[in-house]
Amino acid sequence: KVYALMAMVLYSISPIIIITTRIGNESILPAFFSTLWLLLITLYFKHPKKLYVVLAALTLGVGFYSFKGMRIIVPVWAALTTLFILFINKLTKKSVINSLFFIITIIPFALIIPILELKYAGSIFDRSSIPLESYRYFIHYWLANINIFSLFSEPDIGKIYNMPYFGALLVSTIPLFLIGVYTMVKKDNYQKFLLTTYFLTPILFGVAKSTSYSHRLTGIVPLYILITTFGFKYLYETKKTLAIFSLVLILLNFADFASYYYLKYPYFNQTKQAFTNNYHTAFKSLANISKSKSLTPYIQSDIYNAHGDANKFFEKAYFKESLKIWNLGDAMPENSILLTQLNNLENSTNLQLDLSEPNINLLISNEN
Repeated sequence: KVYALMAMVLYSISPIIIITTRIGNESILPAFFSTLWLLLITLYFKHPKKLYVVLAALTLGVGFYSFKGMRIIVPVWAALTTLFILFINKLTKKSVINSLFFIITIIPFALIIPILELKYAGSIFDRSSIPLESYRYFIHYWLANINIFSLFSEPDIGKIYNMPYFGALLVSTIPLFLIGVYTMVKKDNYQKFLLTTYFLTPILFGVAKSTSYSHRLTGIVPLYILITTFGFKYLYETKKTLAIFSLVLILLNFADFASYYYLKYPYFNQTKQAFTNNYHTAFKSLANISKSKSLTPYIQSDIYNAHGDANKFFEKAYFKESLKIWNLGDAMPENSILLTQLNNLENSTNLQLDLSEPNINLLISNEN
């Protein structure tokens, strides 16, 4: 239980987990489905019942549709799971039957792909065909996603995930991870399965030409944490002082990451641009002034359409009714207040407010 608790802590302080959960989009979902799938595989290893393989298949089937990055991961996990079920009991009749249950359960999730693509083009795959490149092409993308540099020190190039100087995982955990790999190679088939799955997960990433998108690998974080924990367990049982020293390094590394992520990173211009706009203050001022002065609120169409759902959210949050849209070239409406990119407009006065966003202003019709 102590090792399980340590694994939970290591998982929760992994940079990619913190970043993706803070963003709050679907890129965190693979971590859930991989954890549930691993739990079911573990239960099957201890008690080889059909129920566990059926639930594991359902987990991967649903997980396939949870995030587009899972489209090239689930097939690998499904193939490895089938082999695991087949050979964990040395290809017995029971293992063959259980593997068939797994395949039959997961197959419908694949069979409906053509129907979904026909009705909702591009909803499953962005590419029209799988590239028929040489083996070197696929090896390049595979190795690019499991090398130490990319996982531990290269920032994700996805705009809303990019944080300089930090990779998806804490660099201080590398020694424990390598020790874990060393010890697990010599262990039972279950631990070998975990190792094989970890290293083969991105083998199809050449299909999507995916490199430097570490958020597409959140699904392997539970695997990585298991391997690292096995490494710590071995080190603690053989060199207790070194094990404790490694934990101290990890905590210091995390403190550095947390300080950078929470105190410095939010103030970078690229961070502000990536996560949201600052129009909330403008919407709030527009709402408050229009209400206090009984004015009709207008917003320039270019501003309203620039940030999609964010501005629609602000509109719902601050206004009881939909905002009226004003277009460049139109006259200033009477008895109105306008959120616009213009500094001035005929028959209007600029309120000269600090709206926390450059190049936007609040104009009020002169009669008011």
